[in-house]
Amino acid sequence: MSNESLWLSASPGAVQTGNWASLPLRSETCYVNSARSVPCGQGRISLYSAVVRKTKHIQAAVRFVKHNVRLAIKNTGHCYLGRSVAPDSLQILTHNFKGIEFVDDFKPKGCSNNTGYGPAVTISAGVQLKELSTTLGERNLTAVLGAAHTVGAAGGYIQGGGHSPLGPWKGMAADNALEFTVVSAKGEVVVANDFQNSDLFWALRGGGGGGS
Repeated sequence: MSNESLWLSASPGAVQTGNWASLPLRSETCYVNSARSVPCGQGRISLYSAVVRKTKHIQAAVRFVKHNVRLAIKNTGHCYLGRSVAPDSLQILTHNFKGIEFVDDFKPKGCSNNTGYGPAVTISAGVQLKELSTTLGERNLTAVLGAAHTVGAAGGYIQGGGHSPLGPWKGMAADNALEFTVVSAKGEVVVANDFQNSDLFWALRGGGGGGS
């Protein structure tokens, strides 16, 4: 994986597929590899970016957009539908929201019995596939993940299904999701699993990602 992809994933003002940075309607383009002599317009790149590292940062950004501000969400910029950026918008950059936690016997919130799901890993929104794969390998564990190192493990990857070389054996990444903790459009923290907010849990495992 090139250093360019690593830089693009971390930068608020960049996406992995350059065409999504342009806005032909306004004749605005600004590519990373363009000559410095070429005028650089804003294009589809968000005007502002909230670089979040905690859940409360995301809540504050979501509550702010109630002031008729368009919202875009970027983790690594791999969304091939261009949803990591949007014209005249506020971007929530989750790339720096890191965290990986392991449990030996995971029990979803709201579960009324003592039956656990076995070993599981909980990740924050900004964890990339390479980071998660490396940490899993150190513990001699395996998860259903893709092969592109700079793709984010949460967000658009898993909500879009989550293709993996292990798919024929263990299904899609979404099939292996046990619980989501998300910030709603109202800025509230919501836990979704088989025992509470199950309709949202169903949607998060196949409704399509809001950005990657």
